[in-house]
Parts: sequence; structure tokens; C-alpha cells
Amino acid sequence: MAVFGQRMRWTGIRWHVMNCSWWSLLHLASYGTFAEKAPWPNFITSPEWKANAAGIECFSRSIFPSGMFFIYIEAMILTCLPQLADSWIFNLTLFLCLIPVLNGLIIFCFFAQFMEVNWFYNPIDFFNIFTYVLFCLMTAAYFVFCLFGSCMCCFTIFSKTSEKVRNGNIKDNIEE
Repeated sequence: MAVFGQRMRWTGIRWHVMNCSWWSLLHLASYGTFAEKAPWPNFITSPEWKANAAGIECFSRSIFPSGMFFIYIEAMILTCLPQLADSWIFNLTLFLCLIPVLNGLIIFCFFAQFMEVNWFYNPIDFFNIFTYVLFCLMTAAYFVFCLFGSCMCCFTIFSKTSEKVRNGNIKDNIEE
């Protein structure tokens, strides 16, 4: 409901939530069929799917961290330039990065393992490793960005009128 509600802007977080939801349903169907104590055995009867169930579950789990790379970038940009949240060009760019490009890349990596190419590493496994390393690096960068923003906010509040802050009236300083 929150994803399709009127209060949710058409920003990258909406596309990311929808994309993760769709791929999570695929992961749920696959895992629910082929897990050791599967609640829905024989729900998916395709022998091709059964042979590739581990790969399907592998790339469906990589959707969240690969999409978060773009969400972190979006959050940092919108923190500095909040007026871009209403720009349809900015939102269209995030849509294209999160839905067709990201999904196309993941589907290509999955089907690349069936190509008659001598890969130095399995493409979907390489994509997962690359995605998780990139996700960890972006999480660290986002943490530093948030820490810097928090320090700047505190510096701004305390440098306005340090005498009023010493009196314990911080709320009045923020409202000024």
C-alpha cells in the first residue's frame, strides 16, 4: 500500500521496493519448492528450473544489494539537492537504472552460464561477489556521508547562538 500510495514520491526507493518484491516472490516460489523441508514440494515441476534452482535463488538474493547501490547514490544526491525529487528526468534515470538495466544485467549473467564461452568465473557468482563488495563499500561511504551531515547539522545548530544553547533551549534555536 505504501509503495502505490499517493504520499510516496516516484523516486528510486519506490522502484527498488517494487523490484525487490517481484524478485522475492520468485525466490519464495523456488525456495518453497526445492528446499530441504519445502512447504510446497512439486509446486514448480520444470526439470530445467530444478537443475538451476540454486542459481535462480542466488541471483534473486542479489537484487537488494545491487539496487541499494543506486539508492545510496540517490539519497546522497537528494540530501544535497532535494528539488531533484520532483524532476521527472532524475526519476526516469533511476527507474532505468533500477528496473531494465539492473534486471537485464542479472538475467544476462544468469543465462551467460549456458553460453559456450570459457568464463574465468561463473558470471552470476561473479556478479554476486562484485555486488556485495560494491554494496559494502557504498554502505561505508553512505555512513561517512551521514556522519559528516550530522556533524554539519550539529555545528550549525551550536554555532548560531552558543549562549542560548548553554541555557538548554535548543528547540528555540532550531526554530529560528
